[in-house]
Amino acid sequence: RGSGSSAAAWVAGLATMSAINLLFVSVAVGLVVCVSPVAGGSGIPEVKAYLQGVKVPRMLRFDALLAKSVGVLCAVASGLVVGKEGPMIHIGAIIAAGVSQGSSKSL
Repeated sequence: RGSGSSAAAWVAGLATMSAINLLFVSVAVGLVVCVSPVAGGSGIPEVKAYLQGVKVPRMLRFDALLAKSVGVLCAVASGLVVGKEGPMIHIGAIIAAGVSQGSSKSL
């Protein structure tokens, strides 16, 4: 009697955790696919290309900052393995571009 109830509670807890993780992953994927595709990936190659003079469209925009920040937060919260260096470099480049240009399109 006691083990059946505990097994059902365990399965219900596992299903709830899986649903929450799926929700976080869906938010992260939705932001990258719908809001800012340039926010996908680490961001280091894009920043290096930008610094070498290659024009990467919409790389330093606020929507990329929002998608990258919230997407990384949701990906980490869901348990996915995300490196911290790449996203922070891209986020730092977006903030630096906005601060250095004053009234820019970035921020």
